[in-house]
Amino acid sequence: MIAIDFETHMIAPGTLAPPIVCYSESDGRAPGRVLQRLAGVSRLTELLERGELLTGANIAYDFGCYLKAVPRAFELVWKAYEQGKVLDVLIASTLDAVADGRLVDGSLFLPDGKRVQSGRYSLATCVQQWLGRDDAKVNDAYRQRYVELDEVPLEQWPREALDYPQDDALNTWLVGKEISLRAQNLGDQPNQAWTAFCLHMGAVHGLKANPIKVAKLEHEIADAREQLRKELLSAGLFRTGGTRKAPKLVKDTKKIKALVQEAYGTPPVTATGATAIDRETLVSSGNPNLAKLGELSAFDKIVTYIPALKEAASTRLNTRPNILLATGRTSYEGVIQLMPKSHGIRECFEPDGLFVFADYAAIEMAGLAQVHLSLLGRSSLAEAINAGYDIHCLLGSQLINTSYEDFRARHKAGDPEIGDIRQAAKAANFGFPGMMGEATFVASKKKVGASVCEWFYRDGACKVQSRTRVYKDRALDVPLCVRCIRQAKQLRENYLTKWPEMKPYWDKVTLAMRKWNDRIPQLVSGRIRGGLTAPAAANTLFQGLVADGAKEAIRLITKELYLDQSSPLFGARLVYFAHDEIGLDVPRNVECARAAAKRLVGLMKSGMQKYIPDVRVDAEPVIMDCWSKKAKPLFNEQGELDVWRLKQ
Repeated sequence: MIAIDFETHMIAPGTLAPPIVCYSESDGRAPGRVLQRLAGVSRLTELLERGELLTGANIAYDFGCYLKAVPRAFELVWKAYEQGKVLDVLIASTLDAVADGRLVDGSLFLPDGKRVQSGRYSLATCVQQWLGRDDAKVNDAYRQRYVELDEVPLEQWPREALDYPQDDALNTWLVGKEISLRAQNLGDQPNQAWTAFCLHMGAVHGLKANPIKVAKLEHEIADAREQLRKELLSAGLFRTGGTRKAPKLVKDTKKIKALVQEAYGTPPVTATGATAIDRETLVSSGNPNLAKLGELSAFDKIVTYIPALKEAASTRLNTRPNILLATGRTSYEGVIQLMPKSHGIRECFEPDGLFVFADYAAIEMAGLAQVHLSLLGRSSLAEAINAGYDIHCLLGSQLINTSYEDFRARHKAGDPEIGDIRQAAKAANFGFPGMMGEATFVASKKKVGASVCEWFYRDGACKVQSRTRVYKDRALDVPLCVRCIRQAKQLRENYLTKWPEMKPYWDKVTLAMRKWNDRIPQLVSGRIRGGLTAPAAANTLFQGLVADGAKEAIRLITKELYLDQSSPLFGARLVYFAHDEIGLDVPRNVECARAAAKRLVGLMKSGMQKYIPDVRVDAEPVIMDCWSKKAKPLFNEQGELDVWRLKQ
């Protein structure tokens, strides 16, 4: 095993693979070896050609810089990942934390209970955990200054400039050695590290925004905020505050709370018991001025995306993927993860050629059905999916005691009542598999602005219904509509009737949790997740299975993006990966985009079917001239997939 590391110019906007200054490596003996750029690149090429086991800390970054210098070496790097010859100590440490239950809702803890503030491992935290030392970065005088030494001969470098890369290489090797001996979930590390490399290469490519759209959006948002402020000042919800030299408008919180209390009678409250004035409470109040205040808070949030859009308009926006959450899913740091669907934020992003996106159809339900088959040997959910039923329509038809065919036809015709019932069924299918109770279900829908009872009554009266602060002898965090809870209870009962394998599944998971001390192994990959409750375990089995299948698809796709010149994907770039959606930038014409869309869907299915072999897997592509959640598949007169354009 050889540890490798590059010191580079600083990362800058649009430059996630900056020029290399020096290379260091260690085979466990001190001091590590340091070489300047050309010699270092040559040395890494030699190690890759020899098939050495390489270890690094965020090694995908090092390979990205290496490939920027030597693009033709992509196949060598790919082969190393393909053969399991890459150990990323940060990913391995995260997998160990997942096994112990130390990665919780984005918070990361070391075995001694200390919380890692960044929520992600660094080499310093790895050294602390595995080697018991706090001195990983003690010689860091040149940590952010290597650009100063770019053209300076190595023999003229200050001692401290050599110490830092030598320390990094040796510490990485020592950590890698300990991980090889003691870490949990090591069997899943090669695939996770491999996928991290795929996502990093997509991040290096980045996203670009249309500067005209960005400027227009910024102007429109500023105007809308100013107008709302004026109206709220006139209505008395704002008042002039600040100082004489720096006056500003401030909310009249006392008056706002009074209006909320008047609107609700029994108003929603915060965890501390105070009257809630969050955006959802304001918008749902029925008071037009409170609704305007809620609208203003939405605009205030949108403003936070403007700096990233401006960056993408002047240079490419490099995303920051996080390869591993506790469930096995990925996430992004920054604006990409929670990009609003409204107000034209996404639409500012445009491709070099055309965007080709595809998302899996109800893939978590397919994953759940596969878990049922694997653990119980039966699944009515799997039978329904394999028969081609729309499972939300299937449950919805049961909710109103009509035939599936009638329900489906009315849904396709745009019947709004049927649309609401299907939405209720969809919420049930996605919400109840993790043992969620009716009160928690109502609260979860309330957080996203949905009312359970309105799906069924459609009378706008949810906000005037009686509310309760206690349900089944348990205090609720917020008062909930009694009618909503009653409807959720009936919805849950219908859900369990429609999918009778759910209760045996929950029983099996609960027994497994007792047997394995709150730990459970993921199907296929064997990745262990610890520190679980039974509901979390019920969720993680199918969520993790889907995450693993999607990552397999990402690896298949990336290989063709860079290596298979006969593939319609060759030369395209990965720009987005959510757990059920993959987006590519295809830099050619619509004919190429059509072929790319077909191949993308094929590889998405192939990757997922390795993990979900017994349940039907579908994915639907769309070609777009900009990124939009409004985009739908369009077809020309010949039945060919066509480009959805924003003007449409």
